[in-house]
Amino acid sequence: MSKRFKRTKEQYENFKRQVVEELELIGEGKAVAQKLGCNVSDVSWVITTLNLHHLISKCRSIEPVEEIPELELAYLLGLIATDGCLASDKTQRVQIGLVEEDRDTVYWVASKLSTNKLPSYRPLPPTDTFGVQGSYTFGAKCPRFYQQCKDFGLTPKKTHTLDVNLEGKSDEFLWYFLRGVIDGDGCVYTPTREKERRSNACVQIASASKVFLKKIQLYFGGTISLTTKESENKSNLWGLYFKGNLAKTLIKHLPQEDYMMSRKTNKMNILTDIPISHITSRSTLKGIIWDNLEKYPQPKNWKMRYREIENPVVSFNQVKHRIFDYGWSEDDALFTPTGTIANRQKFPNKKSKEPGRGLSHKQIQELSESPLEDGVG
Repeated sequence: MSKRFKRTKEQYENFKRQVVEELELIGEGKAVAQKLGCNVSDVSWVITTLNLHHLISKCRSIEPVEEIPELELAYLLGLIATDGCLASDKTQRVQIGLVEEDRDTVYWVASKLSTNKLPSYRPLPPTDTFGVQGSYTFGAKCPRFYQQCKDFGLTPKKTHTLDVNLEGKSDEFLWYFLRGVIDGDGCVYTPTREKERRSNACVQIASASKVFLKKIQLYFGGTISLTTKESENKSNLWGLYFKGNLAKTLIKHLPQEDYMMSRKTNKMNILTDIPISHITSRSTLKGIIWDNLEKYPQPKNWKMRYREIENPVVSFNQVKHRIFDYGWSEDDALFTPTGTIANRQKFPNKKSKEPGRGLSHKQIQELSESPLEDGVG
C-alpha cells in the first residue's frame, strides 16, 4: 500500500469505498486505477485485503444488448480490419490499440463493445520525432460482434490473408467502411506548401494483403503498388494510392462523424477546400461505386465532354480555338453552332484572333443591336 493511504484512517476508508463502487461498475483493476488516478498496486491491495475477486470475475466485459447501427458497424469493421485483431474462436476477444491523439475514437469503440470496460493507457518513452505520447489499448470478449466480424470475412491472424465481403452492401455502408480503413491503416498526405497541395495531395492505404486492397480498388479505384519488398524480417507491404485530383474527389464523399479520428478529418478538410484543377483523363476514378454518375459526378475537361456528344455542332479544333484563343466558356464553345450571331462576334475570322476584325460596318452595327451581345463577349 502506498504511504499516502497510511496517513489517516479516514483516507483509507474513503479509498476502499471508491474502489468497491468502481469495481462493481467496471470490474477491472487497471481501469479502476486509471479512473481514480492512483497506482494499480493500491487497487490490487484493496482487492486482496477485502477479498473482492468475486466482483472482478462477475463483472468481466459485458457486451451491450443493443445492436450497433449499420453505418457505425461499417466504420467499426473497417477499423478492426486494419488496426485491430481477433483472438481465437474460444475466447471470442476483440482488441484494438490507438495512439493518444485518437482517445475519443478508442473510447467510442469501447462503448460499442462493452458496457463496463474502459481502454487502458500506456505511456511511451519520449522520442525526438513525436515527443511524449502514449497509447490506448482496448480488449474485450464480445461474442456477437466477434461473429459479425467472422461473417464479414475477418479472421484471427489476418495480416496476410485479410479479405472482406462487400457484395450487396449499400453505398453508405461502403463509404463508412472505407473511412474506417483509412483511419486504421490509411494516411492523408497534405503538403505544407499550398501550391503543392493542388497536385501532390495523396490518400494511401497500406496492407500486407494485396487481395484486400484489390477488393477496395474494385469499388473505389486507385492504384496499387509495392511499397516494401519481402526480406528476412519483413514481408511484402502493398499500398493503394489516390493522388492529386483523385484524392480530392474521394475525400469529398467520405463521411465525417464526431467519433472518427479528428486528426485525419482535419487533413481531409484542408484538401476539400482546394479546387480541382488541371483535369485530365487520369482525374477520373474507375470502380463499381463510380458507375452512378448522377450520385457521384466526377470532374471532366472539355475534351472528355466533347467525346461524349453524339452529334457535335462544331469541330474539335474550333472548340479548342474558342476556349484558348477567345476565352469562351466550355458550354458556349461546345454547344454554340457555327454561323450564329454569337459565334460571329466571338469567332469572326480564322486568320485573326482579334474579335470584330474582318467584319463590315453593317455587320458590326447588327451585332451591336443584337440582344445576344450582353451575354457574349
